[in-house]
Amino acid sequence: MLKLEVHESPLVTILRCSGRIVYGDGSDRLVKAVMSKDTRFFLIDLNGVSAIDAAGLGALAALEGWARNENRTIHLANLSKRVREILETTGLSSVLQIFLIPEGTQPRRSNGTYNAPAKYYRQPGSNSLVSTTG
Repeated sequence: MLKLEVHESPLVTILRCSGRIVYGDGSDRLVKAVMSKDTRFFLIDLNGVSAIDAAGLGALAALEGWARNENRTIHLANLSKRVREILETTGLSSVLQIFLIPEGTQPRRSNGTYNAPAKYYRQPGSNSLVSTTG
């Protein structure tokens, strides 16, 4: 079962996910939660996600397409090792916007503005993602 914790501000909606993003409840809940918001920027924190199946991957891809069509931005952050490996294996890591928030930090500056996390990039000649923070 997917648990969603939603934090909203005028600039960004943060969705912290834990559990499973799978066919049925998990993938559907995530899509509905994102599409129901008027925010232009979304940060989906996947650190607590223990499993993701084809429906979950499809949900992430569908949300990316929806965001582009609606002139919105979705960033995935704090991917668990398993989720990161699945996104790399399926090639979705090259389509989705994946960011890293260093552990123990919040995606906001002390003045309350949105602090975009460091972006992953693909090393030349490799299929591995590397964070720009090291």
